[in-house]
Amino acid sequence: SKGDFEKSMAIYQDIISAPGEEDPESFAQAYMGIGYINWRKAEFPRALEMFSKSLQYAKVENNLNTIGSLYINIGNVFNHRGDMKKALDYYMRGIRHLESYGNIIEAARGYSNIGGIYLQEGQLEDAEKNLDLSIQKAKERGRQEPWWPMVLKIKLHALKNDFRASDDAFERVSEDLKGREDKVALASSFMYEGVSKTLEGKYEEAETLLVRAITIFESLSIPLEIARAKGYPGDL
Repeated sequence: SKGDFEKSMAIYQDIISAPGEEDPESFAQAYMGIGYINWRKAEFPRALEMFSKSLQYAKVENNLNTIGSLYINIGNVFNHRGDMKKALDYYMRGIRHLESYGNIIEAARGYSNIGGIYLQEGQLEDAEKNLDLSIQKAKERGRQEPWWPMVLKIKLHALKNDFRASDDAFERVSEDLKGREDKVALASSFMYEGVSKTLEGKYEEAETLLVRAITIFESLSIPLEIARAKGYPGDL
């Protein structure tokens, strides 16, 4: 939410402005946190500036985990700006660094993001390949069907007119999210299930789901996802 963003921003600013010798890792994390907030608020130039500063500090100690996460974050910015070529390049850079470090879960998120790009581009076979790879990587670390690729699979199945599989993916995401306070994941699942119901011709169900998604995104002050949810079903 807006209040949470402000609290987090204040903490990160305190780290950066604290007297004494600069700690590269602390500064890298603080600038990455600020960049993440800028990205969520659709302040893309500022987000790239903050991620670049973070990257400078992360490279001081060659922290592959932080560097990999930053490349994924930079990829997200280019993704939302519509520059899919650069987004894919940064996602792959991030995955290579994260896998070298051994952070397979975050690398799995990178594969999911790549699947999301191919999904946007209508390349369903490549989308499914990367989403399945994301799930496979997560399972290697004991994480059963994480929500981030499964949410995208809701839309993937819908675009393939396999509405039963889309509903099944939605139910599995809902089960995975039980007892967790991940509102972004919940809203995203409502949004893509709304897409599925629109394509299936069940417009009243679709409207209910999309309104639920928009309400959650608005409560979190995430303009990117608000605009995306409001764009359905008009974009279909």
